[in-house]
Amino acid sequence: MSKFLIIFFMLIISSCVTSKKKLEEPVLKHIKAYELKGFYDDEMKDFWIAYQKSCAKMINSKSNNKIYIGNKYYAGTSADWKEKCLLSQNVNNNYHDFLLANYNIYKVESTTRKHGLFTGYYEASLKGSIAPTQRYKYPLYKLPKDEKLRTMTRAEIESGGLKGNNLEFIWVDDNVDLFFMHIQGSGRIHMPDGTVTRVGYAGQNGYPYTAIGRILLDIKAISQKDLSAHTIRRWLKHNPEKADDVMDQNESYIFFREVNAIDGPIGAQSVELTPFRSLAVDRRYIPLGAPVWLDTDYPKELYKAGNRKIARMFMAQDTGGAIKGAIRGDVFFGYGSKAEMLASYMKSRGNYYVFIPNTVEVK
Repeated sequence: MSKFLIIFFMLIISSCVTSKKKLEEPVLKHIKAYELKGFYDDEMKDFWIAYQKSCAKMINSKSNNKIYIGNKYYAGTSADWKEKCLLSQNVNNNYHDFLLANYNIYKVESTTRKHGLFTGYYEASLKGSIAPTQRYKYPLYKLPKDEKLRTMTRAEIESGGLKGNNLEFIWVDDNVDLFFMHIQGSGRIHMPDGTVTRVGYAGQNGYPYTAIGRILLDIKAISQKDLSAHTIRRWLKHNPEKADDVMDQNESYIFFREVNAIDGPIGAQSVELTPFRSLAVDRRYIPLGAPVWLDTDYPKELYKAGNRKIARMFMAQDTGGAIKGAIRGDVFFGYGSKAEMLASYMKSRGNYYVFIPNTVEVK
């Protein structure tokens, strides 16, 4: 999965702040396990799969970097986190007890807020071919080695700026679906012969992301109350004569590569993502590979009746260009129509709690 994941909610609001703005500072509050409502109700079997994927990455790493949460809190070294992973190798089903015996739990707040925003993303699905045809005419580009080619705007690339450099490796049949795959950062390409090729993030052109939802609001193409990823996609497909100009106003462009993942797309930690257990975070505040308890809600548009609560363990395994802030997360919902629908509407208020090795003096 993408190292540059842009979740759907950022199609709705204006683009994220520039790096010149002062970094929001986290506030960590040490809590007890009983304060995590529903902790023992979470079966955690699939969480443990995600946990072990992150642990395998940490165990095989030779680095011993210092880890910080924001600019304020020291959270140990890579070796401290690796030690807990090594201890986890012989755990049999008693996942809850292991976590509580080896980690301290901290609620993450910030100097400006106590609650944050949680959105969702998914693995896209497109139809494509390894050769261009009259139907399959929209290319996916590999990351150029030449900096001049690598830093073209979306409009320059879409107008043919990369042609003749042997960078195309798959062509798809829908430019709007391809645009949304740029937002997701990964996808499955279904070939005419029935085979499926997985693609993932390879790089980005260096331009900031611009939310086209804001553009559509400004031109009164969609009303505020109707604005969602679903209505944005529908407008683009129903207005092909205007769609390219609107999409080109988002100058950010993603380059792709073929990936050999079996279970899921590859996240920023270089591990396969697990649906409903992998979380994209702002790595300035949450270390990749950290266990996180998430307390938020499923979209109200899809859960008008019944229990909307999300209260479960996740692993911080990915990042996203729009995932900025001390209390900000993007839930990976997986693949398929249900995952796409959840990601389209997910924009819920909530909190998360980071688990830090209890051998570390957080200071």
